[in-house]
Amino acid sequence: MDGVLLQAVPLSNADRLVRVAPVIPNFGVGGANLPGFQDWDREKGPFEVLGGFYPTVHSLATAGTPERIIVGSTVGDLFGVAGLSASIGRTYPPADPGATSEPVLLLTDDFWRSSFGADSGVIGQTVDLDGRSARILGVLPPEEEYLRFGRDIDAWAPMDAPLPWMGRGTGFLTVLGRLRPEFSTESAQEPLLALANGLIEAGNTENGIVMVPLREGLIGDARSLLWTLQGAALLLMLVVAINAANLLLARSLDRAGEFAVRTALGAGRGRIARQVLVETTLLGLLGGVAGLGLSLWGRGLVLSLIPDLSALAGPTRLSWTVLAYTLGTAVGTGIVAGLWPAMRASARSWSSMKTGAGRRASGGAQRGRRVMVALEVGLALVLVVSAGLMVRTVSTLMDEDLGFAPENVVTARITLPEARYPEWSQRHQFWDDLVEGVRELPGVEAAGLTSALPLNQTPDGGTFQIDGREWDAGEGPSIDKKTASPGYFVTMGIPVLEGRAFSPQDRADSPLVTVVSESVARRFFPNESALGRKIRIGWWGNEFVEIVGVVGDVKQRGPDQATEIAAYLPHSQTGAPDATLVIKATRDPYSLTSSVRSVVLGLDQGQPIYSVSTMDDLMIGSMARRTALTSLLMGLAVIALLISCLAVYAMTAQAVRARGQEIGIRMALGASSETVLRSVILTESRVIAAGILLGLGAAMATTRVLETLLFGITTSDPLTLVMSVTTLAGVALLAVLGPALRAARIDPAGVLGANQ
Repeated sequence: MDGVLLQAVPLSNADRLVRVAPVIPNFGVGGANLPGFQDWDREKGPFEVLGGFYPTVHSLATAGTPERIIVGSTVGDLFGVAGLSASIGRTYPPADPGATSEPVLLLTDDFWRSSFGADSGVIGQTVDLDGRSARILGVLPPEEEYLRFGRDIDAWAPMDAPLPWMGRGTGFLTVLGRLRPEFSTESAQEPLLALANGLIEAGNTENGIVMVPLREGLIGDARSLLWTLQGAALLLMLVVAINAANLLLARSLDRAGEFAVRTALGAGRGRIARQVLVETTLLGLLGGVAGLGLSLWGRGLVLSLIPDLSALAGPTRLSWTVLAYTLGTAVGTGIVAGLWPAMRASARSWSSMKTGAGRRASGGAQRGRRVMVALEVGLALVLVVSAGLMVRTVSTLMDEDLGFAPENVVTARITLPEARYPEWSQRHQFWDDLVEGVRELPGVEAAGLTSALPLNQTPDGGTFQIDGREWDAGEGPSIDKKTASPGYFVTMGIPVLEGRAFSPQDRADSPLVTVVSESVARRFFPNESALGRKIRIGWWGNEFVEIVGVVGDVKQRGPDQATEIAAYLPHSQTGAPDATLVIKATRDPYSLTSSVRSVVLGLDQGQPIYSVSTMDDLMIGSMARRTALTSLLMGLAVIALLISCLAVYAMTAQAVRARGQEIGIRMALGASSETVLRSVILTESRVIAAGILLGLGAAMATTRVLETLLFGITTSDPLTLVMSVTTLAGVALLAVLGPALRAARIDPAGVLGANQ
């Protein structure tokens, strides 16, 4: 909470930094294109300076296997926007794309430390990057991470000369701007609108412009996740406070004789109350110090579950804010937990020393303890229900029909450097040889290529046109565009519903074709076959391409996202320099990694593969934040459940001890052990039932904060509620059973004799 939401972003003029993006009609917010960025940079509008980047994959030659690195290719004055200068060496000046004659690199701090051993002597040296010499200019400070927006970046470099595909129809740039000093985010909206309208009227674009403060752009949907975790932690803290008060009250009853003696010797009520509060405050302080020690490990646990927050969460050390909050909460909890015991202790008179009432809980104290136990049970139920809802959500997502079969499919990303593969024919030959070589490996059932994996890589998108139908400019529906090779659909288990999949005959010199998803055929050709119809896909030339097949819909953006209409293009007809290799294995898919790497190196000794993963792992990764929240809520719920059930046990044990003489008399008068057992269980079950009813009401009110994270269920999901109540009631009744059995085994003669 402190690192992500409260601490200032450590960049110059961070309050004036914004992320800028186009608003595409019928599509929403997307990435910027190069001509659009140049329009913004020329006109400026409310911005003082603008800069942008997009990640590119390169091969860095080392002594051993070639290393894949990701370079942030920049346009404009990205480092000037953020006020960043090199910690070692220097940065490069802003320049137009392709204006830099000599390839240069700026290393990130973490890459410099991991790959160059933090050696400052590398400044000025040249390295082999995609077969070209690139000079290392400097190293950026760690604050550079705030420019990445969650992307993996190893180094930065000026953008090379624009490629043919970088026109107005693309969306690949992440843009950062610094507002002029006279503007705030709110007051800059009017000049921003004027800038967008001016570009639209000039005919440069149809897109609007939106900006969000840098912190908001970095955080994304993490805010709700962190607030949910903080709320759950505070609920657990409240359970702890109530439990501590309950135990301290029992302790004060046991010390009634001590307090009576002190009262008889002249101690006033205030002095006794202060003594109890000092003890409980010290208890809270000791707990806080212990908690601070554990918090370093706990922070690492959270970040390991949600790694995309690590760049925002700040350094591992505890800030003064966290230190003050933790100790203040701990001490405050100790004070709150000690208030009632302090008042009860100070109210007792010295006469309790004679009557022995101090050794037994009074009716009021016993009722108070029961109320607190009921509150503990209720709060624990809120956490159990919350965890149950998230477990049900993850389970529902795991069972969701993805449109493909992820089992035993391994994937690897490959990017061909354009310096070594400038011609389409060279790329085609590499891809053909790669797929053919992989198919011949033992344990491989099928193999293919794609530009965008389901669940993991977002495809290109844009409007499309159906031959013979007209849409007004900007009103055409948006369609996902991705490439596929022959064998891709078989490898992924995507069914061909009509027509055919791609074949080896779909080459660069053959007629352009496409395969569309079932949702395209159903939506746009409801009463006819889509086969043979022609569509023109935005961002892929101006030619109409023939639909030769219809395949099943695939969940592209995640199992919880709606299925988008999609068109597949033959990989061999696009000339793409990068692709994801997908392999269907007959055994452990990871066991093929080294063999696949050998095939690639056999084709090109300088070509690395990267992002190796199975589709099962990618599916789990697509739910990473939900699974992290589920794990953390389950941990908190288990702790709360144990604490509340320990409170039930202590309450029952104390009640049995206080009623020992009564139970002995009843048994002496003929009450059976079963009767006593049933009486104790029924009495304490009322407390548990009251807590459950209280918890159900609180859960229905508080779990609404989880609505945006749930999938396939509501906050009032009956199965979750029934399972949560059953679990809590069962564990609580087990806690009652032990003391109840001891009550049933009380020896009347022993009890009555001890009290004569």
